[in-house]
Amino acid sequence: YMVIEHIWSHGDKLYKLAEKYYEDKNFFWMIGLYNKKPTDAHYQYGDIVKIPVDYLQLYRDMVK
Repeated sequence: YMVIEHIWSHGDKLYKLAEKYYEDKNFFWMIGLYNKKPTDAHYQYGDIVKIPVDYLQLYRDMVK
């Protein structure tokens, strides 16, 4: 999957990243699952978070 790399910084939350990149905060869990870090508490400042660009295709592949 093509990804955008985001550096985790002050104020970041998975739902905010989902809102920013997907325009839908409800897909926060997909970012966490893709990075194998399911909650905000798993991230530290400076961590690289990979945001799958085609999140709908990723979702389709996950539910097969």
